[in-house]
Amino acid sequence: MAGLAEELQREALNESVHIMSLLNKAKAVSVSFKELSFSAWLDQEINGYKSVEDIPEYRKVVGSLVC
Repeated sequence: MAGLAEELQREALNESVHIMSLLNKAKAVSVSFKELSFSAWLDQEINGYKSVEDIPEYRKVVGSLVC
């Protein structure tokens, strides 16, 4: 699994690699290294947050509509 982790690191620096590819590889690495909290966070990033209360602050946008 170290090979996949190294591949993930290389691809993270490549702007042409799609973010979903990176997230899915990160998920595979997190499962193999038994990083449960990181794996759970990746699940939410990949599949969406189940409730509004679960959405982290960095995902919230504040603004006003101007027409």
